[in-house]
Amino acid sequence: MDSVDYKKLDGLIYKMARTFTNDVNLIEDLYQQGMLGVLKAQKNFNYNQGTDFLPYVKMYIYGEMYDYFNNANKTFKTSKEIIKLYTIINKTSDLLSQELKRKPSLYEIASYLKLPYEQIEYTMKIMQSTLSINYDYDDKSLEDYISYNDSYTNVEINELMNDLPNSEKQIIEYKYYEGYNQEEIAKIMNISQSSVSRYEQNGISRMRKNINSISK
Repeated sequence: MDSVDYKKLDGLIYKMARTFTNDVNLIEDLYQQGMLGVLKAQKNFNYNQGTDFLPYVKMYIYGEMYDYFNNANKTFKTSKEIIKLYTIINKTSDLLSQELKRKPSLYEIASYLKLPYEQIEYTMKIMQSTLSINYDYDDKSLEDYISYNDSYTNVEINELMNDLPNSEKQIIEYKYYEGYNQEEIAKIMNISQSSVSRYEQNGISRMRKNINSISK
């Protein structure tokens, strides 16, 4: 069995913990739950399938944190990655429904997306539970904001990001890749929330203008 570099996972676990709360003590509790998720993922992961361990372990880390908060009846924010995958699942379901002339199963969706069935099932379970308490969220990804029709690779998105001024790039990374909201970003960067909003909108507008330079 391959070894897991726990030190490299520390940053990931703390980052995911902050999607639930800003309370330092609770973050430490969530870190412990995240480490438990890593151990469970390592035990259950099939290293012979040739799939990446990182998406798999993220599912377990988030699951342990989610259960901890849910059992404690605490208010939480849903991970941007979970929301994004949930959106992709729904779009895939609509696409397959047109092709199959019926609603596809989660197994068919997992097969189409080339993702583990367990990851699809768990995402649906979390989001259905979250939506049942009328949680309000923005399900748009960065790609949704900068392009209305075409799909771009991570490499192409990164090229657009690298052309941004540092402040705009940093704010977009905080929001769309690390899951912080505008209020949290304002505190981190020691600027006003209105400045965060302005930098974000300027960055997205700049990326939209530059997107035509990418050859498709």
